Amino acid sequence: MSEKKHLSISQLNMLSFCGEQYRRRYILGEKRPPGVSLLVGRSVDDSVNANLGNKIITKELLPVEQVLDIARDTLNHEWEREEIFLDEKEKILGEKQARGNAVDKAVRLSELHALKLAPSINPTHVQRKWEIELAGYPVDLLGFIDVQEGSKAIRDTKTSGKSPAKNAADTSDQLTIYAMAAYVLDGQIPEKLTLDYLVDLKTPKESIIETTRTVDDFKPLLARIENACTVLEKGAFTPARQDNPLCSPKWCGYALTCKYHRKINNSYIEGE
Repeated sequence: MSEKKHLSISQLNMLSFCGEQYRRRYILGEKRPPGVSLLVGRSVDDSVNANLGNKIITKELLPVEQVLDIARDTLNHEWEREEIFLDEKEKILGEKQARGNAVDKAVRLSELHALKLAPSINPTHVQRKWEIELAGYPVDLLGFIDVQEGSKAIRDTKTSGKSPAKNAADTSDQLTIYAMAAYVLDGQIPEKLTLDYLVDLKTPKESIIETTRTVDDFKPLLARIENACTVLEKGAFTPARQDNPLCSPKWCGYALTCKYHRKINNSYIEGE
């Protein structure tokens, strides 16, 4: 494999959303404290990966209590390991309560997956690493497929506080790049691509959204990658519009020190 720089789907998405955020994170190397939602997502992912990984090896799922312990332990470890960004509501609650709420959320969403989704999933790979060399491009692609069920399906687990859009899987570049990776690795695209949403409502629920991809679907993605290469080569890092809900201190760790992000009525827009 070549020694070129690598581009992941998260980097590509960040560059598309906000060039300034990408510049500060990947060009300047400025790392910002993760938010609580990110830690919850990591913790749930760890519990899901451990549970399905055990199913690959032993053909059995872990005991549910062990799955919940993994989610709880991961969140507490991550919280203690690094500084955490708290939004205004979380600051009012206080760090102890905010942490307790995050642990509870990670545990109940991990339980939801363990009880409702994991029994019907037959994984062949968990966190499958892949790398695609792009001839003629200044970057190669690198990433991990969340969960793969051989030629049957690719699955990606998401946590959310609200129900996802019905077309979320159809419009997902992440699923497209996973399909392309599987095509390169296995010579075929799995029959379906699935977003497994764990939605933290008053009564948590799962929302499974399925889609498909063909080789023709790779062309728009490659066009996006080609455009990203042009942006990187020219250093033309266009900032996000401030009316985008994600352009706020709640969702962007760079907002408070960003020259493109202005105060309104002497306070920063926090977003929803």
